[in-house]
Amino acid sequence: MDQLWSLVVGAVVQLDGVTGTRPRGHSVVAPYVRAAQRAAREDVHVARALMRVVNLLAPPESLMAPATALRVARAAVGRHVVYAPQQQPKAAVPA
Repeated sequence: MDQLWSLVVGAVVQLDGVTGTRPRGHSVVAPYVRAAQRAAREDVHVARALMRVVNLLAPPESLMAPATALRVARAAVGRHVVYAPQQQPKAAVPA
């Protein structure tokens, strides 16, 4: 229950105008979660990991798994984009 509560409070305190005590570690976790959300737009592995946490199928710390953290870090510096199968860029058609 503590993990669920921290997840909810961590999300709520991101909203404009919300005041109150941030959960322990919030200043480190919040930027990482924002980076994971950005990476999930392009990387299906990160998207799946994030959705598992959001849907309470995996604990929040699973987003810090080495393979996922590496993908988040690479996306944050603009390298290593992995498209979901339905989002593959189309080959250019010769004119």
